[in-house]
Amino acid sequence: MSRRPREQVDYLHLEELGGLEMLKASYYQQEFSRHVHEGFCIGVIEEGAQRFYRTGGNHVAPQGDIILVNADEVHTGSSAVDTGWRYRAIYPTPEVFNELTRDLTTVHGT
Repeated sequence: MSRRPREQVDYLHLEELGGLEMLKASYYQQEFSRHVHEGFCIGVIEEGAQRFYRTGGNHVAPQGDIILVNADEVHTGSSAVDTGWRYRAIYPTPEVFNELTRDLTTVHGT
């Protein structure tokens, strides 16, 4: 009998971004129902493919795609392939995002 892969979730803190938390996850059977985050979601599919609902439609993001979800935007998430999907994502709040862009503006003098 073959074993199914385990769902795995790790959280890292990105010190270079003020300690912003990054999710590093591998999902195989996980299905996220419609939900929102108070922060933006910026994710990269590292392996497999993710199926998700966002902006009124269904989408599939394969390996190498970047997923962007606005703060407070309703979305879902599940695997689009039998082998699941592996991705990394950060969830900066609008306040953190504004602070990061302000820092970039200060550095570049505009």
